[in-house]
Amino acid sequence: MKIVKFCIMLFTAALFSLSAAEDVLACYTNAAWKVPSWSPFYAIDDFLGIRGYVMITSKRSFEIDSDAEYEISGTFRSPASQIKVRNFECGFIMIDEEGKQIPCSAYSNYSGSMTTLAADVKPGDKIIKIKKAPNWTGKFIAFNAREDLSDLPNRETYYYTKKVEEGGNYILTLRRNVTKAYKAGTSVRCHGQNKLWTLNRFKTAPKEWKTFSGRIKGIDKTAASVNKWYPGAGRACIFIIVPANAALEFKDIAVRKL
Repeated sequence: MKIVKFCIMLFTAALFSLSAAEDVLACYTNAAWKVPSWSPFYAIDDFLGIRGYVMITSKRSFEIDSDAEYEISGTFRSPASQIKVRNFECGFIMIDEEGKQIPCSAYSNYSGSMTTLAADVKPGDKIIKIKKAPNWTGKFIAFNAREDLSDLPNRETYYYTKKVEEGGNYILTLRRNVTKAYKAGTSVRCHGQNKLWTLNRFKTAPKEWKTFSGRIKGIDKTAASVNKWYPGAGRACIFIIVPANAALEFKDIAVRKL
């Protein structure tokens, strides 16, 4: 009798767990995705198929509750006619409280790269001088950076196309002109383009359908984890990146609040 009662309790708990979870974002059809005109879906019926190199994002987003746990999941495969797709990417793009996407360069910081401007910068400048730093290996410079990372997300970031060493300094050539003035001695930090790869980055899509998933909860002020949100996130949508010269097929992409 006790065994029967215990089994009933387990069954009831399982039902409650399932009913307590809810879909907050479901992307089951082609209409749920923003897809570039130059690379449309080649399959839209039982599953979705698209060829890379391409990044697609969900049209809808959901409000983030940092105290709650979410699960993102989807089923993927490589087409039978090609080699297995390696390192396809899937996760979240974060959106701030004003409804603007937070670019990955705004939070993807490189530890040990803090340094300062070696010369004044004025609006319109594209060539700037910074003091050398030991871990300056990314492709972005973030101005007004802080050691405690309280500046994240830092929207004062600029992509640079060239880095030249000159004595104890680096000379950076930016892709676009700086829009405001910065004094010599202003703190700067190196940033990259790491994304919030909660579902997948390094795993391979097999030839048979396989479900991938990942969970996320809380906030990581250092913006280093793929299982916690980053500072400034108010909402989130889903992204998928298909590698170059490859096709990827997928279905049942969804986010559940557990």
